Amino acid sequence: MTQSRRPSPLQRRVLIVLAALDEKRPGPVLTRDIERVLEQSGEAPVYGPNLRASCRRLEDAGWLRTLRAPNLQLAVELTDAGRAVA
Repeated sequence: MTQSRRPSPLQRRVLIVLAALDEKRPGPVLTRDIERVLEQSGEAPVYGPNLRASCRRLEDAGWLRTLRAPNLQLAVELTDAGRAVA
């Protein structure tokens, strides 16, 4: 069982982006697409390895699920707990 904790600023941004994208089109989102949206936000740059590490920690916390797209690209989707935090 994971302990409840607060997400880091990057993790919070990832959860918010996922929640917004999930409202428009429910389902898994490629991490590359999340990286692109975060890049366009104009805040601090986010690099792929940092984003994937944050996604792993979010998955460990039970806030998102990691999947592989048919073309083997990494995709993630919010869990119900992740929607509540976002």
